[in-house]
Amino acid sequence: MIWKRKLAVTLVAVLTLGTLVTQSTDGVDAASTSYLNTILVKARDGSVLEDRFMNYDFNPGKDGKPKDYWAKYHDADHVDWGVSMVFWNAGNKDWVKAIYRALGVSQDGSAAYGSLNDGGSWQTQSDKGVKTSCPIAGRSRHMRLYANGGTPSMYNRAWGYYVLGTTHRDVNECSKFWAWFGESEEAEEWFTQQWTAVYSGPNIVRADAFRMYNRQGWPTPRRIGDHEWHQNGYATTLYVPKH
Repeated sequence: MIWKRKLAVTLVAVLTLGTLVTQSTDGVDAASTSYLNTILVKARDGSVLEDRFMNYDFNPGKDGKPKDYWAKYHDADHVDWGVSMVFWNAGNKDWVKAIYRALGVSQDGSAAYGSLNDGGSWQTQSDKGVKTSCPIAGRSRHMRLYANGGTPSMYNRAWGYYVLGTTHRDVNECSKFWAWFGESEEAEEWFTQQWTAVYSGPNIVRADAFRMYNRQGWPTPRRIGDHEWHQNGYATTLYVPKH
C-alpha cells in the first residue's frame, strides 16, 4: 500500500541556521527565520538516503548579486516560505504544474529559489510556480515547486521521484495598497483539495505527514512587516500516479 511505503521513512533535521525572526532591511519581499534547517530523509533501516534539501525557499539576490545568491549560501535572513508539500512516487514539476493549470491555476508568480542536493552537490533551482488570478482586493494562491538543478524531479528509494512545494497567499497584491503575504497553511490545504479533485482515494493525500521543522507563527499567525508566518512545521504528502 502507498501508506506503508511512506511509513518506511523518517526525518532528520541537522544544521540549524538563522537568527531571531525579523524583517530584513533590504526589501519587504525578504524575511528572516530561526528555523532554517537542512533536511535529510532516513530509511527504516536507519540508513540516511542520499538526498537532502533546505526547508525554506529563498528570495532572489539584489544589488548586483546573482539571483540564486541567498539560496546558494543558505541565508536565513532572505527566506520566503517554508516547504509544505511533497509530490512523490512519480513527482515531476512539469506534470504537477500541468495538473493545476488544467484546474484553472494558470498564472505565473514571482520567482524564488530552492536549494537541494540529490546525492551529488548542492544545486539551486528557480521557480515561479502556479498561481490563481490576482484580484484588485482579495487573495490569490501561489505554490512554487522545486527539484534539483535543471531536473524536473528528485529521487530516493523511499519516495521515488518527487518534487517539493512551498505555499502561500498573496493578499491585495494587485491593489498595491495594504498588500501582505502569508497564510501558508490555508494555501497548503487549498492546493491539496484541488489535487483530490483529480486523484482520489484513501492513500492519495496524507495531511501533515512529514515533519519539516519549520513551525513558525503556529497556531497564532505572526505578522512581521508584510510577511505573515502561519506554518505548522509539517508537509502534506501527495501521491502522483505514474503517467
